[in-house]
Amino acid sequence: MAQPGQAEPEPDGTHIAVIGGGISGLSVAFELLKNGHEVAVYCDEKQHPSASAAALAYLEPRPGTGRLRELEHAALVAWPDLAREVADISGLETGFAQVGMVRLGFAYEQDALRTLFAQHEESGFSPNWLTESDVYELTNAQPEGHLLGYVLPKIAQVEARYMCAALRAAIAALFGQVVDATRISAVQRDSKGRFVLQAGEQQFFADKIVVAAGFGALDINGLASVLPNPRPVRGVSLEFRSPVPLTRHPILKRGNLTICSFGRSVFVGATHEEGEARTEVADQVVAALSEEATELWPEIAGMERVIVRSGVRAPIGDGLLNLGRLADHPDFYYSLSHAGAGFLRAPIIARELARMILGASLTDMYIEPFFRELRTEKTTS
Repeated sequence: MAQPGQAEPEPDGTHIAVIGGGISGLSVAFELLKNGHEVAVYCDEKQHPSASAAALAYLEPRPGTGRLRELEHAALVAWPDLAREVADISGLETGFAQVGMVRLGFAYEQDALRTLFAQHEESGFSPNWLTESDVYELTNAQPEGHLLGYVLPKIAQVEARYMCAALRAAIAALFGQVVDATRISAVQRDSKGRFVLQAGEQQFFADKIVVAAGFGALDINGLASVLPNPRPVRGVSLEFRSPVPLTRHPILKRGNLTICSFGRSVFVGATHEEGEARTEVADQVVAALSEEATELWPEIAGMERVIVRSGVRAPIGDGLLNLGRLADHPDFYYSLSHAGAGFLRAPIIARELARMILGASLTDMYIEPFFRELRTEKTTS
């Protein structure tokens, strides 16, 4: 593997194009580059903000059993090595830390909270109930709120913007490209069998393609009728700035609301408005989210709100992996919106999808049960 300062690897003649600059596209590009291939990432975050743009990027496997849960637990174990490797190559911070998560609920929600605790316990998360004083020390919430909570000590967090920036820098250090402000509008094959990517008046060529653009892929000519088309859900996050540095805080989660901290920033996020694909966020959505967060962490009321972010992804309820390739175009792969778990699953999906693209068998891979071969005659012709 080439490290910064070393000679550029000799290309093997295979050029791989990755469409999409969120965590899915950047992480698979990083894995492909480590194998010495020529890789370019094409993204247009202004036209199609990825879910990564608004993600709080807490790394929490869901309770339960089965192959997908095994993949998520394996990914959580793999995250420290990925974060360290990307930081070493890029020279940038990723914001990764095993901070733990505190699941919270008010007294009237205690039955649902105890059910969730039992599910986490059965799934091997080693949850621990907090005393009332522990809860109030963490949140500074008013006692009359009667907050209950338990901690999941193994849960980790990565700062989404830092991680994506570090991946971009690592890709450059490994002699890859990230081509910004480039909206791919069509994909075709030329007479030599190469893929031709059309972006306005520009054309780019590739031997293999990975589409990792989430809902943006549906605007590429021919793909809307081919690739899986999940219902959109818009994720919204708010960033508040503390006047003083904050101690790294456990992730706070109540229902659909999540609060994370990093440096002087506090990030508040939730999923709103199923079926909503617009990036503009209404004032009432921002106000409701701020009010709900202040109930759990009253100090937020005294902080400046500095930015509102949004991104579109698949519903969490869908849950399954959304990846595969086109059977009649076997060099055309896709890894689309991963139902709110794109950051968590990234180390395993990127590593195994890269292996698949480079010719490895799916046998014994975590992604094997979920990898689909789609047949179509309607695209890339």
